[in-house]
Amino acid sequence: MSLHELFVAPAERYLTAHGAEIVVGAGVTDLEIADDGLTGVHLADGRVIEVDAAVLTLPPWSLTTLLDRGKLGQYDHFTPVRKIEPAPISSVYVWLDRPLGMRRLAENLRDTTIEWVFDTTGMHGAETAAGHCYSLAVSASWDVVHLPNAEFTAAALASLAAHYPEFAEAEVLRTHVIHQPQATFSAQPGFDELRLPQRTPIDGLFLAGDWTETGMPSTMEAAVESAVRAVDAVDEYLGAHTK
Repeated sequence: MSLHELFVAPAERYLTAHGAEIVVGAGVTDLEIADDGLTGVHLADGRVIEVDAAVLTLPPWSLTTLLDRGKLGQYDHFTPVRKIEPAPISSVYVWLDRPLGMRRLAENLRDTTIEWVFDTTGMHGAETAAGHCYSLAVSASWDVVHLPNAEFTAAALASLAAHYPEFAEAEVLRTHVIHQPQATFSAQPGFDELRLPQRTPIDGLFLAGDWTETGMPSTMEAAVESAVRAVDAVDEYLGAHTK
């Protein structure tokens, strides 16, 4: 099951069933702010959506763009976001004509280019005619993100050969490289001081994302924790302003 099927699709169904309107393909270009209170959200297609409250779930570098071109940049509260740097993650998807001898669906490798091997076919629970698929990943991949695909792939396959004897007899059917230059934040020393709380000095505006204050590293769990905190803050805010 893909992450979209696991998380996004159920969320879309839940929101739609509860009367929500989902707008896609129109980014946020600015916020309407009056007397330090949020009143609306400007979209790239020209629309302005009036709101009582909103949660921004942008990654830091996208939020920085919004600061540079909109009213949000007038608030010093958001300045630390400008110092948050992204970290890349690079992956090679490899299809083999047979499975490797993995004991678990995800295994950590040492002393090789590849750090993680994910048994993608095993996770989906079904073999296909395309072969047995593995995702080979490198976190903080500054050393490989700019390599030619062939060179990165060769290093990835050498990592498999070093750890899995079964690879010697396997035929590589296909490979596919994916680089994500801004996959996550770079948790450098002092990073915690840059993380913002879910509440902002603008009434009705809240933040969520794994980079905000959660007490966790960059994980899906951190993203969920930030969302829980943001929703709780929205509930409290709306409850206090609708009485």
